[in-house]
Parts: sequence; structure tokens; C-alpha cells
Amino acid sequence: DANLELVTRSLIAAPLVYRGTTIGVLEAINKFGDLSYTDDDVSILETLGSQAAIAIHTTHLQEDVHRAYNEMAELERMKSNFVAITSHELRTPLGLVLGHATMLTEMIQDARQKKQLGVIIQSANRLKTIIEDLINVDSLESGQYGFKRQRIDLVELTREVVSEYRQFAENKTVTMITDLPDAPLWVDIDVEKIAIALSNLIRNAITFTKDIGHVMIIAESLPGYVKISVVDDGIG
Repeated sequence: DANLELVTRSLIAAPLVYRGTTIGVLEAINKFGDLSYTDDDVSILETLGSQAAIAIHTTHLQEDVHRAYNEMAELERMKSNFVAITSHELRTPLGLVLGHATMLTEMIQDARQKKQLGVIIQSANRLKTIIEDLINVDSLESGQYGFKRQRIDLVELTREVVSEYRQFAENKTVTMITDLPDAPLWVDIDVEKIAIALSNLIRNAITFTKDIGHVMIIAESLPGYVKISVVDDGIG
């Protein structure tokens, strides 16, 4: 009363309850006309309190959603920055490693040293693939990575991708077998994305196949579409 500069003659209060939890209280002081509060006033205040509780809870939910959205957007920004910076910082030294290792393979004649250099080049190429996959996924999620369709022979593309993993398979003593048709299989696709998908399947097949295992790549034409299968006798 001292703070509000009034004299309380009568007071009525109703709890603001939402799903069994009290989140506040609604008070009315000094009924107009110096009248006393009645049971009807109690019912009205309880109804208003119930509606107010729902409105307050909804506002809190909206604030929570807005705060979570902002936090998610900030995390997304940090992730994109991390991918961009990391890929940039890794590409330069990785390029130097690949360049010098490739140059050394042409200079060194010792078979054992050549094999060790092959492991370095293979590992560097795997790291290069990981970096490129990170960039591609980030670009795809941010909507900056569009689809570029072009007509291509899928048999020839499959041969190119398989050839990239011949040495990897030989190092693991895994036999790669291809069953590809003699005639071209013309398709309209995003070549880069299909090549990445096929590379991942073949790399995983070789990786998870024990030594002296087999990986078979099959391409075939079926009514209405083309089917490529990567089959292995490993744990996968």
C-alpha cells in the first residue's frame, strides 16, 4: 500500500496453473465502487487466470524456440566456418605431401621404399577424399551445392572409379572383379555426386574385406533404370 499509495480494502487472488504447475498469481485489489468481491468474481478471476497461464506458457515456449533457433543458427555458422578454415588449412600441406611423394616415386628405384611411398600417397588421398566430402556435405546442407545433370556412359564412369582403387585393393590382397556390359549405359546424372557415392561404396567394401577377399562391381541395364551393385565377402 505504501509503494502504490493506496489502501487495500479487499483483495482476491487466483493461481496461474498450467498442467499442474503454478507459474504465477493473478490479483485484483479494491473492487470498483467500493463493493466486496463475490463468488462470481472468484469464478471470473479463475477463468482469466487459466487463460493467462496458457498465454504465458505459450510465450515462454516461443521464447525457448526462438532461443534454440538462434543457438542452432550460431552452431551452424561455427560449423561452416570450421569446415571452411579446416579444409583450406589442410589442403595446402596435403598438396605438398602428395606432390613430393609422387615425385619421389619417380626418383626412387628400391621396391620396398616405393611400397612405403605408396602407403603415404594412398593415405594422403584418403585424407583428401575426407576433406572433399566435408566440403560437399556442408555445401549440400547449406543449399549452395546444386545438381548438375549431364549425359554420360555409366560403364565408363564405373571403370574410372574402379581404377582409382586398384592399388588400394592390391595392397590388401583383395581381388576386384568387374562385371560390366560391353555396350554403353547412357544416363543423365550429376557425375560428381554419383562418382562420390560409388567411390564410398567401393572404398568401404575394400576396407571391410579381409585379406585375400573379393569385391565385385556389377552394372546392368534394367527396364526403366540402371543398377550398379558393389558386392563383397567382408563383414559388411
